[in-house]
Amino acid sequence: MALQPQNSLILGIAKNRARQAFFIGGSLSVILSLLFLFFPEIDLAVSEVFFRREKSVNGELVGFWLREEPALELMFFLVDVIARVILLGLIVLLGIRLLRRHHQSLSTAIVTLSLILGPVLLVNTGLKDHWDRARPREIQYFGGESKFSPAWIISDQCKTNCSFTSGHAAAGFSILVLHFVRVSVFWIWLGMATGFFIGLARVAVGAHFLSDVVFSFFAVYLSAAVVAWAFASFYRGISPTK
Repeated sequence: MALQPQNSLILGIAKNRARQAFFIGGSLSVILSLLFLFFPEIDLAVSEVFFRREKSVNGELVGFWLREEPALELMFFLVDVIARVILLGLIVLLGIRLLRRHHQSLSTAIVTLSLILGPVLLVNTGLKDHWDRARPREIQYFGGESKFSPAWIISDQCKTNCSFTSGHAAAGFSILVLHFVRVSVFWIWLGMATGFFIGLARVAVGAHFLSDVVFSFFAVYLSAAVVAWAFASFYRGISPTK
């Protein structure tokens, strides 16, 4: 089946952006992985910016002083809810567009599968529940009971929903999946800005280390690149007519 011009354009964008991601994103992820492995104190130093070691009036350690900030708690709640609603909506939309053989089925499929592979499966199901890294507010260095473990080192200091990597930051970074189906580079910059803003807020409350945020970006970015590359390389005639 011949590709429509719009789908040919999307596949071309997807393939080119995937190549860039593999080269630039892959290289940077390796470099930063080595940096955080050899200098794990970077994580501690960044988290300590938001940590107070003095005692409060009731004699307790102040700790991460933004931890119970209502505005941040509301933001985290909304990020979680909005991300779930958007993903569910995209899955429904994809089903409808495939049934109707809509001309935007291809781009919708790339975006939806990228979100499922990256934020859902890799970050929240794979890394967070199997790397067992304790959160900053749980480690001994910050007044907790668990031991600190560097990024990428599988630990035993957490059972489930652990620190590595950040699910909330991944939700913010998810906007960048549009980079693989749109001509404008606006979406990758918006995704990076949103993800790092949310991620920094998570660092501020002691929920994540800086490296948790950084590698959530690469998880989302490179997962989307894999999906885009797969569609561009193995497309088998699902370019429906409207």
